[in-house]
Amino acid sequence: MAVLSSFLIVAFLAGVVGALQIPTLSLFLSVELKAESAAIGVFYAINAGIGIGVSFWLAALSDRLCIRRRLLIFCYIMAVCNSLIFAYSRDYLVLLIVGSFLAAVANTATPQLFALAREYNASPTFNALMRAQLSLAWIIGPPLAFNITAAAGFKMMYLLSAAVFAPILLLTMMLPANRKVAIRPKVLTDIRSNGMPDIKVGLLFVTSVLMWSCSALYLIDMPLFVSQRLGLPEQSIGLIMGVAAAVEIPVMLLAGRYVERLGKKQMLSWSLYAGMIFYSVLPFATSLWQLLFLQLINALFIGIIATVGMFFFQALLPDKQGVATTFFTNSVSVGIIFAGVLHVLLTKNGKHEYVYIIAAILLLTARFILRKVQEK
Repeated sequence: MAVLSSFLIVAFLAGVVGALQIPTLSLFLSVELKAESAAIGVFYAINAGIGIGVSFWLAALSDRLCIRRRLLIFCYIMAVCNSLIFAYSRDYLVLLIVGSFLAAVANTATPQLFALAREYNASPTFNALMRAQLSLAWIIGPPLAFNITAAAGFKMMYLLSAAVFAPILLLTMMLPANRKVAIRPKVLTDIRSNGMPDIKVGLLFVTSVLMWSCSALYLIDMPLFVSQRLGLPEQSIGLIMGVAAAVEIPVMLLAGRYVERLGKKQMLSWSLYAGMIFYSVLPFATSLWQLLFLQLINALFIGIIATVGMFFFQALLPDKQGVATTFFTNSVSVGIIFAGVLHVLLTKNGKHEYVYIIAAILLLTARFILRKVQEK
């Protein structure tokens, strides 16, 4: 019980750091670095691109050598360094190059934490409870982040992020090591059949990329849409994200409970329909209460894909949990790259509505691709 509680606490605290930094990044680049829309998109794209290569390499290494706990500690130390660089540097190239590499290593911690936890408790309910810790963190993180930046600036927010890693590192050192015996298979052999990539994994990856592209488009554009287009205070951005995260928690827990009964493919289909509705209606919102109400639908979309999506990859790659979980998280990274490029193209003339129309179309495309994915 103590081990499982440690996993939950680490997931929550690490989620708090992400919930402090992710929602504020586009505003940080715009306000502190005076970056234009194109530069912001490039930053997101390069950051995610570096993350993909680094995380796949570290994931394969962790599965092969069984060094997951040591790798987690290393990743969290790099996360501290990343927070400190963002606290003290205001040079775009330094943050783009050094910050992106440190962030890539730091972000590898999340799939490794989930992979290690799955070795000790493989039940969907516990996995969903782990995911729920991230949503719980997002109830607290965004409102706190925007209030801190408004009152004390971005430097204080990043210093606070670095401080949170002290208890994270302490608890991670107390987590158990890998249960599996180290082996040295060829990288990604479990996702190949007769020398060709497994079509199920490939189609699921494309589907997941499209879904997370829409989520990333929303995260990049929503702070700008709310503050610049609707003229609402920055604190309302944190409130909107916090409400969405609060609703995601019961969605995730229910998804974990019923996923085996209802089927992963069916539940992902429901989330896609919810996302289509959300992005189709969002451009017509003109007030804070309307945005808050729409978060009920957004929570259905995010809550299901964040939980069931990971289950799906793990089910298709049962003997490669590090790689499977990294496939899922890297679909998020590829989605961010795609979203960064799209956001530059779609907002050249300040037309935020285009962002959400395209997001709805992407989800419709993802629904057609998902139909070709077969569950094991």
